[in-house]
Amino acid sequence: MAINENGSFKLEFNPDRTQVLAIIHPPKGKGEPVEAESILSKLREMGVAYGIREAEISKAVKHAHDAMTVVPHVLVAQGVLPENGVDASIIWHIPPELINCALPVQSNGLPDYLHFPDLARVSAGQELATIIPARPGTPGKTITLPLIEVKQEKGLNAKLATGMGV
Repeated sequence: MAINENGSFKLEFNPDRTQVLAIIHPPKGKGEPVEAESILSKLREMGVAYGIREAEISKAVKHAHDAMTVVPHVLVAQGVLPENGVDASIIWHIPPELINCALPVQSNGLPDYLHFPDLARVSAGQELATIIPARPGTPGKTITLPLIEVKQEKGLNAKLATGMGV
């Protein structure tokens, strides 16, 4: 005996409520396929205020019916996603191997600045490194009312220990 079952769908918000994902199941036997309007209606019921992707919904519904296969992870609505910041970076203008080279020492244990390698010597005003500052990123917004800001991860500042005269 053939099973007749209508197609179905399930909608879920992502954790920060900036997206809604769908899983669309095809009908079985002589059951009716899911209609795009049913998904649109359910999105409105869920309080989705903007960002509905009607074309993607129609394509997924058609594919589930035509291919008679489950269509998972369909992005059916999307708000403003948070854009995480970018960490600061350091561009060195002197050879990296010289940055941490040990100072030559005298027999009494004090630094011997007169025998310091010429390549490791720098002059007053010489640019040693450029610090590219961190970028903070931008917050996102949920797709349901009231719109709520979704925090982004901010970029971290460069960790650069400066000494005297730097």
